[in-house]
Amino acid sequence: MHHKSILAILISGALLVGCGSSDDDSSTEITQPDSGTPTTPVSEYNHQVTGLAVYQGALSGATVCADLNQNLVCDSDEPFTITDVDGNYQIDWKSEVETPDYYLVANWEAQTPSSNTPAEKLQLSTKRSATLPATDLISNTTINQITALAEHNGALNRLTTINLNRHQDFINSNKSASETTVLLAELNTLLSKIYKRDIDTLYQVSAANSLDNDFLITDALYRYLEQVLAGQIPALLALENVLGLSISDLKILLDDSEMTIEDFIASDPLAARIIISNAVIALGYTESPIDYRIMDVSDWDIVLDSLIQERGFKNTFTLSSLINISSFRLQNKFQTRQLFGSVMNDLVLGREFGINLSPGKPLFCWNTELKDWVNPDIGYIGYEATPSFITDNKYTTHYGGTTVPIIFEVQKYLQTDDEWGAVLASTPSALQLDKVSWPETVYRIRMAQTDNVICREIYYEELYNFSEFHDVAEISTQDIIDSLIDYNEDDILTYSDTEQTITITDDMGNDVVAYHWQLLTSPSDQPMIELTSLYTSENAPGVVNDDYYLLEDSIGGKIAVSIQLHKATSLDSIAMPLIITYDENTYEFTDTLYQHLTDLITPL
Repeated sequence: MHHKSILAILISGALLVGCGSSDDDSSTEITQPDSGTPTTPVSEYNHQVTGLAVYQGALSGATVCADLNQNLVCDSDEPFTITDVDGNYQIDWKSEVETPDYYLVANWEAQTPSSNTPAEKLQLSTKRSATLPATDLISNTTINQITALAEHNGALNRLTTINLNRHQDFINSNKSASETTVLLAELNTLLSKIYKRDIDTLYQVSAANSLDNDFLITDALYRYLEQVLAGQIPALLALENVLGLSISDLKILLDDSEMTIEDFIASDPLAARIIISNAVIALGYTESPIDYRIMDVSDWDIVLDSLIQERGFKNTFTLSSLINISSFRLQNKFQTRQLFGSVMNDLVLGREFGINLSPGKPLFCWNTELKDWVNPDIGYIGYEATPSFITDNKYTTHYGGTTVPIIFEVQKYLQTDDEWGAVLASTPSALQLDKVSWPETVYRIRMAQTDNVICREIYYEELYNFSEFHDVAEISTQDIIDSLIDYNEDDILTYSDTEQTITITDDMGNDVVAYHWQLLTSPSDQPMIELTSLYTSENAPGVVNDDYYLLEDSIGGKIAVSIQLHKATSLDSIAMPLIITYDENTYEFTDTLYQHLTDLITPL
């Protein structure tokens, strides 16, 4: 009992001293262990990532980091390394997290094409067959970063970058883990198809793979679509789905253009945007074109209403240019009058003509397959009209009675477009078309026709007796004058057999009309005469006409039959006239333009 009491007193005293209850400084202080110090040390885990970084070849000298905070920036406190000459790298670090979540980020300094720095002296080079600056080979867009997820097992390339970007899209869209898994599987399938890679090794892109021509073109088109569709279609995986549907057509368009992929993308062809827009609409992302230059239903209603008219194009200005002369024509709003004019030496000449409002005479056109003249309204056994159709910005129809297609290609401009300004700048300054307040939207029409077409008014055609000849080579300029030229007795007529020209001068010594003729072969394989006339008289100043005549046998001998010739043209012909139409119902512009041109005509 005695020893137990002493022990209790000692313990009690020690506790009082430890609590500072005593004022005696000479007493011995007893320090307790720090309760915050763990009794067991925290473990550190070693981490290592090895991999290959490639972008249009092996990336040498690129900085690769483990982006632990996943901000796509290599922060100063994050582990990093530098790739070797073959693009290989290894990152080692320690952390208290056993399985860290991170991105991989590779950065490099991209050299611009305009730099004078020799490629061999750059810190970054790419392992290629030739020494080149470390730039983006495909377009002017500089790429100096590629990224990857941890599950890409060290691979760093364009495909891992795409995968990470889409992974972030899924997260930002609040997709669940299961939804993300499904979307990533769909992405893998799409990228495998687009880039033509095995899905099992989709992201293991070698340096050689990244330099493959088809891989480079595909990746350039991927980035081109990123620019074209930017902000227009928010749907997840829209870009990959659209490219998957359109890439074959885009590559065909590229091949047909005979341009490099760099020039193709820099030119941003409307045809490419039409292909992309068609894919977007086919996939149900939108019902409208993605580019205002692409024709929609309302645009076609305006254009076809102007083109498909029995009295000729309405609400349409046409300008044709030769070497020293330009000619123009425009009907008034009600198609009762038509203005013909020309520009020579900055002088605007012209005249207004009435339009015949009576029904036209039946016209028969030569059908090369049936070997006969056909009028589709009257009917012909074995003939069936080919339906018209619209594809992209083109309307295709056929000459009545024939199988020859006529293609109308439409370019749509806004009044504020630089391209429209360039069109106006290309017209004769004497017409002052740049001074006109044009409608907000205008349509330029180009016409193409694969073959010549001839037509005739069988029941009402004009016939001309012609001199007898055994061979068409015997036809002379005098024969043309005797059979086809109409002139007054007081007129002075001169001609040249060598030049095949005829000039008629009035009694005052003024040239009234000049002719040029030549012998051609018609689509019906008959000899045909082309007679071109340039009128300089007061009644028809500056008017140019082309008349055509078939040479046929008749009971009374040779005759020349007046016909129409519609010449074959191509969409890129330098002789293509400028044809402009617009929405007359909205802007009521036709009479404004008509009056503008009338005011410019020099009175004679």
